[in-house]
Amino acid sequence: MSNVWIVGFGRVGHLVYAIEQQLSSIVMVFTKTSKERIVSIGDKETYIKTYQTFFTSTVDRIWICTPEYTYFSILKELADLNVKANLAIHTSGWHSPKILEPIVIEKGDWLSFHPMVSIQPKATHLKNAYVSLCGTDGGIEFGKMAAKFICAHSFIVSEADKKTLHLLCQFAANVPYALFAAALELGQETKISHEILFPAIKQMMNQVFDSITTDTIHPLITGPIARGDLEFVQMSLEFLQTRPHLLKFYIGYVQYLTTYLLHKGVPYDKLQQLQKIQQTLEGMNVSAIMD
Repeated sequence: MSNVWIVGFGRVGHLVYAIEQQLSSIVMVFTKTSKERIVSIGDKETYIKTYQTFFTSTVDRIWICTPEYTYFSILKELADLNVKANLAIHTSGWHSPKILEPIVIEKGDWLSFHPMVSIQPKATHLKNAYVSLCGTDGGIEFGKMAAKFICAHSFIVSEADKKTLHLLCQFAANVPYALFAAALELGQETKISHEILFPAIKQMMNQVFDSITTDTIHPLITGPIARGDLEFVQMSLEFLQTRPHLLKFYIGYVQYLTTYLLHKGVPYDKLQQLQKIQQTLEGMNVSAIMD
């Protein structure tokens, strides 16, 4: 039975706790600012401790589950307290697992265990999630085992690819929320009721995602950009002049989509239209829009 410490007890920390409980580990949870307390998780009670209760010890595993901007200060505090682990793990998609070395015993292991999911407040498991692994051989071995145990899909990512993968996750998990919010904001300027507006936008977005079954996306794209409709784009740009934050968003979307479609290859007549759209956007001073 493994002795495990979890540092940080937000959404990720709760999921890691569930993993270690399934592995029948003895788990201690630590936070930096919260008061010591007992919380119920599933059918178990867990004692949450503060940093002041750290003691010099070597444990089997330490998980760092705090926001990424806190990593280096936390690792320094743990190292100063002479805390060591046979295996140290963080859940960041951005940082190298090598940053964990100060809290790992000599010839110990480290691991980045990064779930590619948008973790919602009520999430209780990572079943069927994709988890990227990066670290030492021993760390990756544990990561594969843990992922398999919770019915997740694991794969190895190189350090060189970690940051690209993390940005990919931001686009996939966060940009759809921005798109939904922008559409809803425009809709709220109308007299259409929320009871109609909200499900209508959600239905459209669900239809888009449901239509993506392969990585061949360009034939699925509809609307004025796909048609190369320069006049409609110009009217949209003019309409959004009084909404500078949405105008900048729209310009970025059109710029990317035209570049994407041109790269994929389009008929000559549409090619000319898309190039005219790009030229129109290039003539706009985007930075001045936000002033």
